[in-house]
Amino acid sequence: MTPHQPRSPSNQAHFSSLLGERRRWPGLLVADYHLDDGRTGVQAIAQVREAAGSPIPGIIITADRSPEGLRLVRSSGFFLLNKPIRPAKLRALMSHILA
Repeated sequence: MTPHQPRSPSNQAHFSSLLGERRRWPGLLVADYHLDDGRTGVQAIAQVREAAGSPIPGIIITADRSPEGLRLVRSSGFFLLNKPIRPAKLRALMSHILA
């Protein structure tokens, strides 16, 4: 796997299998806020961080502007981008985080 190869698990089982096969952890995690089975991207990133034993930075992408959702993302310490996302803005944020 190349250093910047994205992985996109389609469900919780696929996500768990990807965690189990990790030999090298990513430098950045990007997740949608609303995931399948009522989970959030905040929970998914927290799960990867726990498995890695490292505070891997995360970006949450969402169209949800509810006070509860915003509060959860802000309290997590992850970066937040609202949909629709402009590619240049995402690239700039990723470059800033990975610099």
